[in-house]
Amino acid sequence: MAYPMVSLNLHGVSDKETHYPPIFCIICLELLSLKLFEAANKPKFGIGIKFSPGDQKIPCMMFANDCLIFSKANFSTCCTLKYILEEFCNVSGQMINFHNASLTFPKNATHAQKYLASGILNITCSDSLGKYLGCPAFQGSPKMSTFQDSQHSKGGLKCPPFKIPEL
Repeated sequence: MAYPMVSLNLHGVSDKETHYPPIFCIICLELLSLKLFEAANKPKFGIGIKFSPGDQKIPCMMFANDCLIFSKANFSTCCTLKYILEEFCNVSGQMINFHNASLTFPKNATHAQKYLASGILNITCSDSLGKYLGCPAFQGSPKMSTFQDSQHSKGGLKCPPFKIPEL
């Protein structure tokens, strides 16, 4: 079964009008995470992936305001995921940034599955998730060439000199 990786960037649309504190976004993402874990634990919902047969399903990975959601590419799963995301937006006042959001599929996903998921979720398809924190995301096993663009000099990444202030 094909598992599209849904990369969603979330941001507070009404932050400027309501002056939400930054911690509000983190709390909202925690609530989204709980909803996704709840859906992942229900049989036949199709949200989440297992790394081995005895493991618990992992529905998402989050960092700051970025969220990767894992789900099957079928009609009922995409509808469930859309409902969870719409409920999240309605309750939290946050909104999905569809300009930055993308769907990424494994090589065994059919064109029909890609079209179906993209149509239901109203998110464009992408061949990769692009770069995250300066490195390509989910591009197979990392090699030296993967990080070549990130290197600032021939000797590798260099940090600026750090001095400990005297007290």
